[in-house]
Amino acid sequence: MLMTPQHHKYLLQIKAVAFAGLSSQNPGAITIADAVFGSNPQINPSVLPAAFQLDPRIVMDLQVKFKKP
Repeated sequence: MLMTPQHHKYLLQIKAVAFAGLSSQNPGAITIADAVFGSNPQINPSVLPAAFQLDPRIVMDLQVKFKKP
């Protein structure tokens, strides 16, 4: 199963629900951080802090940590 992250920025203040699909191919592995913070090209820097409700400096630090060589 190939899953690609999709990022949306909504202007309306409404409640939302998110569903995540997991695979038993590699149980216990968490690869979402690699896909989100280590993506190439990087996700728009203004989207991630809003999506995860983080300070932009923390997002930049995570992107450095997950950046692939």
